[in-house]
Amino acid sequence: MNKFARRTGLPDANERTIIRELEDRGAVVIVLDRPVDLLVGYRGVWTVLEIKNGAKARVRLQQEQFLIEMTERGLPNDLIYDLDQIDELFPRKLANSPVRYAVADEL
Repeated sequence: MNKFARRTGLPDANERTIIRELEDRGAVVIVLDRPVDLLVGYRGVWTVLEIKNGAKARVRLQQEQFLIEMTERGLPNDLIYDLDQIDELFPRKLANSPVRYAVADEL
C-alpha cells in the first residue's frame, strides 16, 4: 500500500477551489495527500499546505505533529481554511525567503 495514499478517501470540499486559485495566480501545485495536502511553489519559494474546509474542521494528530515539526525546523508550512488566506500566504513567505534558483543554461 502506498504510504502517501489518502486514508479518508475524500479531499476537503474547498481543496479544488483553492488549488485552482493558486494555479491561476501562477503557482505550481502538487497534490500530496499525506502528511499534508499540497506542495506549492511560487516565485522561487516552496511551502506545504494543509487544506481544511472552514475554521472548525479538525486537524488530525499526524498533520498537527508534521506542521509543528516543520515550524521547529524553520521550514515553510501553512494551514488554509479559505480563499481569503491566499492573499496573505506568499507575500509573507517572499518577504522572509531569499529566491534561490538557477536557469538551466547556468547549471
